[in-house]
Amino acid sequence: MPLHAVPLAPDLRPAKAPERPVAHLSEKGRARLTALRNAARQTRFRPYCSLEQTCLTDRHRAHPFESLAACLPEALDRRIIIYRLGEDSLSFDEAWILSMLDRIDATDWDSLHFLIARRVCRPARVAVRMLLGACQDL
Repeated sequence: MPLHAVPLAPDLRPAKAPERPVAHLSEKGRARLTALRNAARQTRFRPYCSLEQTCLTDRHRAHPFESLAACLPEALDRRIIIYRLGEDSLSFDEAWILSMLDRIDATDWDSLHFLIARRVCRPARVAVRMLLGACQDL
C-alpha cells in the first residue's frame, strides 16, 4: 500500500487554524484593522513601490497603513493575507500586525523584536519597525 493512501488517525491530522474573531478586539484594534483592510484594498491598484523607496520618501508618514500593506510582502518574502472589510475573523497576518502595534503601545520592545525577527528578513527589520511606528500614531 502506498504511503499516501494510509489513513491518518483523527489525532494525527493537521489541526484546523484557530478562530480569531474580530469581536474580541478593542475599539482601537478594530479601527486599526479597518484602516489596514482599507489600505490593502487601495494598494492593490497602485504601482509597485519598494520597501527602501517607501522609507526614503515621506509617503509612509502620510499613508502609513498603505505603505505597510504594500511593503510587507517584500519584507516577508511572501504574500500577506488581509481579508476584505466586513469579515468576522482575522487572518494570521492581520493578527500579527495588530499584535505588533499592541506591543508598541505597551512599550514591550522585547516582544516586538521577537515578533518582527520571527518573520521579517534581517535587512528589512528596521524599515518594518519604522512603518509600524508610523501606523501606531493613528
